[in-house]
Amino acid sequence: MAAENLNILYAQGKVASSFRAEILGKLDWGEKATNGLNLARAFDGEDFRKAFVKNVQPILKSGERLGLPAVLGFHSPAEVLADLKKKLQADVFEIPMPPPSVPGIRLFRKLQMYLQEKGVRIILGLSTLDPRQESKRLLGFSLGFSKKSPIYQAAAIVLATGKFAGGGLDSDRGRIFETLLDLPIKYPQNRREWFRPRLLAAEGQPFNGIPGRETGRRDRRDIEI
Repeated sequence: MAAENLNILYAQGKVASSFRAEILGKLDWGEKATNGLNLARAFDGEDFRKAFVKNVQPILKSGERLGLPAVLGFHSPAEVLADLKKKLQADVFEIPMPPPSVPGIRLFRKLQMYLQEKGVRIILGLSTLDPRQESKRLLGFSLGFSKKSPIYQAAAIVLATGKFAGGGLDSDRGRIFETLLDLPIKYPQNRREWFRPRLLAAEGQPFNGIPGRETGRRDRRDIEI
């Protein structure tokens, strides 16, 4: 899709004359579905890379840089990139794709391994987080639906549930609110100011990134969006 759209822009003179896009035929990676994750795992295999290089070499001109979807390896992307550069004798770079993001998964795996090496315990698969409070004091959190779930406590807790996409913020017809602890949120009282006329405005939508209007010291419980 990217190559087809870019070729249309090229024909209209809207991209550099040195640019061109090619669409390769499907290579063999078994009966697996065509998606970014399966392609990335296929590129980890030397035989697949050899077949890929054989298809690319006839259409790659000397001095050209080769941009490919960001699927160049799942377990060993650095090795895959270096191997392709060597075999093609060209500079190769990755182009970001829609989710699931292979580079994002690579970064997550690296972060997970680093934290585990440092003794951090990572709990996956439990999306229900229940804050345990006494008066206005946060004692900790329990995970899961069971009443027997242990309470996880710490001297300090980082709230990193994200904004709307991550479920950390939500809204109704009258307000924007934080979903876990019901912390106070600053937002324009006039709902018309929550949005811009253009959906994909370069500066983003105000409801998802409004800076605080007050200056000076703020209540540490306030969250600005």
